[in-house]
Amino acid sequence: MYESNIKKLKQDNMELENKLSKIESLGYAASQAAVLKYTKKAAPIYLDKPGIAKL
Repeated sequence: MYESNIKKLKQDNMELENKLSKIESLGYAASQAAVLKYTKKAAPIYLDKPGIAKL
């Protein structure tokens, strides 16, 4: 009985480790960025038009 429980817990632990590894990966981050429509480089947003610095 205990051996089957231990075997089940070890299997569950391996599955959770695999899921965690996937979530922590850069590939997962990249796929989520694509889903959320993030771009690699954001265009700056100005409140006013940028001008020349004046003294």
